[in-house]
Amino acid sequence: MTSPGSDNTPASVSDSKAERIGDHLAALSLDLREWVELRIELAKTEVQEKVDDVTATAKRKGGTIGLVAVAALLALYMLGFVFGAISAAFELWLGREVWGDLATAGLILVMVLVLLGVAKRRQDQDAAIEANGRVEASKPALPPARHPESPTS
Repeated sequence: MTSPGSDNTPASVSDSKAERIGDHLAALSLDLREWVELRIELAKTEVQEKVDDVTATAKRKGGTIGLVAVAALLALYMLGFVFGAISAAFELWLGREVWGDLATAGLILVMVLVLLGVAKRRQDQDAAIEANGRVEASKPALPPARHPESPTS
């Protein structure tokens, strides 16, 4: 048997193994902590890059949206002139200013009702598609082509 003061006692071997395991666990814990911190930093960087991309896209599209808004405003102004000309034509045709204005208002009313009818029809079609859980456009327009059987010799 070994003496209690020697380094090869079972208790000292056990203590040195425990110390080594403890050291390894501490190093593993430190490495794991560093890895988690790096992953968090990477996630922050990726989020920042996405935010920067969205911001740049919004800035680019913002100018385009502004130009479209100005074009829409000018188109609306032009539409006023078109309806004014239509009203003047009705006035010449019907002989009185009031009849021209009423005819133009009636024409606009018919156009609005047609557009509302089309919108309602599309809304009903969308509701039917959602209810059926399928999209009609995904169906093939033609059946699959049949390949003639090749003659065997």
